[in-house]
Amino acid sequence: MGAAGAKDSDSVPRRAQLLQRAQDLCEAFAQRKSLEEVLSHFSEDVLLFEHGLPDLAPFLGREFRGLQGARDYFELIGELLDFEDMNFSDYMVDVDTDQASVRGQAKFIWRSTGKSWQEVFVYRLRFDCEGKISAYEVWADSGAAYVSSMARKRVVLVSYEFTYSPFSGNGILARSIVKALLRLGCRVTVWCCKPEVTSQDHHLAVPEIPLEDQQRLQLIPVQLSAQQGWRQLDEQSAWQKFSLQNLEQRQQLLQEVSSADVLCAIDWTGAKALKSLPECLRDKRFVYMNFRVYSSGVAQADRRLWFDTAEREGFEGAAAVVALSQPDREKLRELGAEEVEVLLPPLRGDLQRLALGSAADAALPEEVPRRDGRWLLTCVVRLSQEKQALRFVRLIQRLQSSGVLKELGLVPLLAGATGDEAYAAQVKRELLEVNNEAIVISSFLTPKALCAIFAHTALNVHPCAYDAYGMTVVEAAACGAPSLLATGAGAHALLQEATVTVEMPQEEQQVPEEMVKSLEAALRDDVRLEQLGREAQRKALEWDELAYGRRLLGILCP
Repeated sequence: MGAAGAKDSDSVPRRAQLLQRAQDLCEAFAQRKSLEEVLSHFSEDVLLFEHGLPDLAPFLGREFRGLQGARDYFELIGELLDFEDMNFSDYMVDVDTDQASVRGQAKFIWRSTGKSWQEVFVYRLRFDCEGKISAYEVWADSGAAYVSSMARKRVVLVSYEFTYSPFSGNGILARSIVKALLRLGCRVTVWCCKPEVTSQDHHLAVPEIPLEDQQRLQLIPVQLSAQQGWRQLDEQSAWQKFSLQNLEQRQQLLQEVSSADVLCAIDWTGAKALKSLPECLRDKRFVYMNFRVYSSGVAQADRRLWFDTAEREGFEGAAAVVALSQPDREKLRELGAEEVEVLLPPLRGDLQRLALGSAADAALPEEVPRRDGRWLLTCVVRLSQEKQALRFVRLIQRLQSSGVLKELGLVPLLAGATGDEAYAAQVKRELLEVNNEAIVISSFLTPKALCAIFAHTALNVHPCAYDAYGMTVVEAAACGAPSLLATGAGAHALLQEATVTVEMPQEEQQVPEEMVKSLEAALRDDVRLEQLGREAQRKALEWDELAYGRRLLGILCP
């Protein structure tokens, strides 16, 4: 009792000492005292580390050791940054670990651009026995520093599908692109299509993006009528209506294009729209982003020729061409594109946040019963012929016949936007004929609902022989659900061995015996599925919108 009391008594002056030393350092910063005065607070073997990615700023993510390292760190920051109105609060001292933490805030200015931002940051200080600082760590909004280090770029993005009633992965990826560019300080104008249907509009706004980002985003839509082909991305789409002559806000778009640093067209539909602009505006830097080589997987020779011609015309004159996968890169090069960058799509931000939390069963669609564990065998694709959803039906038919579904307690679930109404109706009808317990979801899936479904998914089946990427494969992975997909499918480049890969014939009705055996073996091996799910989740969560945006901005504005 007496010893404990002595320790508590000894800790009082030590606590006061550490608090005073922390306050002295912060006062030296706030009052802009000399570098020599600042360095006098550190031990000779001090370690300084500011958390963040090194490619955002040269003082981030690297260790600075000793007093010379400390001098280098503060001199480097002084060359790049200035600050105003720095103040500190919420000091906390832990005498057991000889550490103190403090919250600071200030207005920072990036010297080369003059851009400023308000920032809250945290210091964690560790002290030696003499009360000198032996370790100095900083947590701050390094993304804000990166944005302010750059001159803001003006980007015009031309995308057939965006936030007006999105129906495919194209709209989801376009959304991620814009969010990332806004986060990196760009001003973005999106020229897109707007159908009459508004029930699924999902615009970028607070709180998904900050108000400052929202104010740098402008949408200029071409209005489509109910008779024009929405929910299709092929030659049956409304691509002919997506042109300058059908745009009411024509003058506004021309002004944005004339002041843009770069024009970016998504797929041949976006490129055709872009090339309806006056020739005097076509000397701008133009980047062509290919989300899908449409002739891949098309059986009819005349349709393949039509798409290939549209693709060539699309990338003609482009300063850079971007593809989603290595197979698409090779196909574009066969068509005549000289240099093609491969840039894998990111996991969208809302799914990333939800996947890092815990999925709530309350978000499950009403068609899905509440059960514990992973008991769903899912297929989440757009219901159009190029996604080959009938192959999922044929697989379920084989599993039903062999008794595997009943043995393992698995229930098939099909969900996805309708791309072709007749085809979608056929897929749903045949699935229910094959398995009357199958769950068919026709309603729009919110991100929360999608995550809740994938949280109960044992294996996700991506049934198409060709897909440029497969966004839902990565979204399932983020929720810990591995996927069965075709060898060489785009998402495989990211997830690699954390998938079940099989050879898929071009004809969707064909389900080879080896494919069925691979599927059954995967479903019977709970341990392997769990391992695949964990590894797939890790890989999916690593590649986020901001990391993607930095790579893309380097291509758009080198």
